[in-house]
Amino acid sequence: RNVGSSLGDLRLYHNGSDSYIDEVGAGNLYIRNGSKNSIWCQTDGPVHLYNNNSAKLSTSNTGVSVSGSIVATGEIKTLTLLESTSGNDLRLNAGSVNRDIFLQVNDTTLMTVRGSTSNVGIGTDVPAKKLEVFDTTQGVIRIRGGGAGSDTSRKADLSLFASGAREYVVRADASDAAFKIIDVSDSNAERLRINANGSIQITPEGSTGNPYMLIDTSGDSVRFSAKKSSGNNEFRFLTQ
Repeated sequence: RNVGSSLGDLRLYHNGSDSYIDEVGAGNLYIRNGSKNSIWCQTDGPVHLYNNNSAKLSTSNTGVSVSGSIVATGEIKTLTLLESTSGNDLRLNAGSVNRDIFLQVNDTTLMTVRGSTSNVGIGTDVPAKKLEVFDTTQGVIRIRGGGAGSDTSRKADLSLFASGAREYVVRADASDAAFKIIDVSDSNAERLRINANGSIQITPEGSTGNPYMLIDTSGDSVRFSAKKSSGNNEFRFLTQ
């Protein structure tokens, strides 16, 4: 080791402006505390930072790898992607009571999770319900069953479930191009449908094998018909 000299593999010197530690010989540069590594600089390779002889931060030609947690008191900024690649869950946590989470693009909030209420807002940062969608002209939620093209097996469902009571499904069904209300709690009985031609079919007992009502039009008339797939049927108006 030569100090203040240009000789030797390890050089520690000051050039009049700055101080330098140079490893110019064979091998790598280690800075240690006792026998434990603190910094390991590999020639033409990564740099590793250690805590109690355990590597915590390592550089590479693609970026930086961190082992353990990152604690920041300010902003953490990324240019492209934040992801979990180790098979573990990715958790976004505001970290204290009643803190909110905001998803923003170009400093405009697109989605909000309110910590005080657990309400989620899309297009609004003050959602009044568990999920609120807001648009200045027309707020729309779309549920799409399947991609492009035609497939009669596709359905788009919205499930409404009062826990411990009944579940109903509002369905758009590609098999017959009908809009339906399904009573899931009663073996998926169909209670109401609007057919592709606009007629309305009400099936109180969930099947056209039982009496049901059909509302349709004929010419300038609106017809209310008592129907049944087979057998006799009638239309009754009752008073108590």
